[in-house]
Amino acid sequence: MTVSAAIPNSCTASTTGNMAFGTLAASLTVSANVDTTGTLSVTCLNGGTYTVIADNGQNVSSGQRRMTKNGSSGPFLNYNIYADSGRSTAFPTAVGSATTETGSGSAQTITVYGRIPANATATEAGVYSDTLGFTITY
Repeated sequence: MTVSAAIPNSCTASTTGNMAFGTLAASLTVSANVDTTGTLSVTCLNGGTYTVIADNGQNVSSGQRRMTKNGSSGPFLNYNIYADSGRSTAFPTAVGSATTETGSGSAQTITVYGRIPANATATEAGVYSDTLGFTITY
């Protein structure tokens, strides 16, 4: 007699820390890089593998992520997201470029490193924001 069971991988994810750049100096041009982080929490079954990719946000133009003022159609403030604290590796946007992680059965934190680059320009005062989507593939 053969006895068997199959347990498919299962994952859940949530945002545990939004990416807030804070209040910038009152200037039309950002004089130095402004960095911050955001975090995701991913829980997958022990031994199950998964990848995480990001979309380009709601205001992307020619591959550049942008925040918009008060949810309007402009003006914009450029920003980028990275997979490493040195901000040298862009956060993956395609499964083929994402690093495969292994679930532990417990929540695992993924840090997303954000940067408003030096010389980014805001043409108006106000609150700028964007919404990023993340996809967990398992």
